[in-house]
Amino acid sequence: LTYLVRPPASWPGCRRELYGCAGGLQDAEGTCNETIAAEIPYLSEMGCSGPGYLDTHILGVRHMYHQGSDGVTWPPNFGFDPEGVITTLSAVPAMFLGLHAGHVWGTLKEPKAALIHWLALGAVLVIAGSALSFWLPLNKRLWSPSYCLCTTGAATILYAGFFGAVDATALHPQSARAFAGCVRIALAPLQWLGANCILFFVLSDCCGVLDFLLRSITWGQPHAEKNIVAWFQNIVLMKWFNLGAHCSGAYADCGPAVMTYIWVEILAWIVICGVLFHKNIFWKI
Repeated sequence: LTYLVRPPASWPGCRRELYGCAGGLQDAEGTCNETIAAEIPYLSEMGCSGPGYLDTHILGVRHMYHQGSDGVTWPPNFGFDPEGVITTLSAVPAMFLGLHAGHVWGTLKEPKAALIHWLALGAVLVIAGSALSFWLPLNKRLWSPSYCLCTTGAATILYAGFFGAVDATALHPQSARAFAGCVRIALAPLQWLGANCILFFVLSDCCGVLDFLLRSITWGQPHAEKNIVAWFQNIVLMKWFNLGAHCSGAYADCGPAVMTYIWVEILAWIVICGVLFHKNIFWKI
């Protein structure tokens, strides 16, 4: 479905000139007041893909995250969704492999046997994904099968490494157990984030719920600039900390300021999830 399905030559997304809604904004009726030549990579690179073609027909163009047209007129007549039906089919196996990794420990309950199983499984997945990539290239946007196999295999090996270093204390010689304790303390923030991963995913910039709520609290016009998030980015980081001194554009174009804001967010979420972890508060579905 990812690579063998090819849109016909008449498919709008395969035309040379593509157009998207200016700023990606549409009104409540879904109309676009201004179209521009599509510079969005998703439209120009994925509009002529099998997943985009199939998802547009299955879900309808109005349900596509990225919508485009082969003419300056609107409404859109093709689209692509990075989380559509086709890309989701490739992402689902990663969830099952994660579930399997947990069942391995629940079934074997023996550190050495579990480590051998995880390392062997991870190696097989990485090798299979690498071999498959010669025919089905690694592609995160399409979540191609080769990408899925390689990333899940690497994650399984990494998980086995963390488990061996932190949790499998029975396998450590006596002299190394103090070092393992230090490693456990150093990796504790990852445990806190993982224990409340759903909360972290939904409220952080991954879904942007908390950012949306904070930006909705304004104290003047324009609302996009008179809110606590914009104040922190444009005033605290760009002016007080002088991170914008070597940037010619606004905050969004200033790499040092953007990276600093990202690290501040990560540290804040580590503190929040750490407090919740020690209070045994976990958001589950």
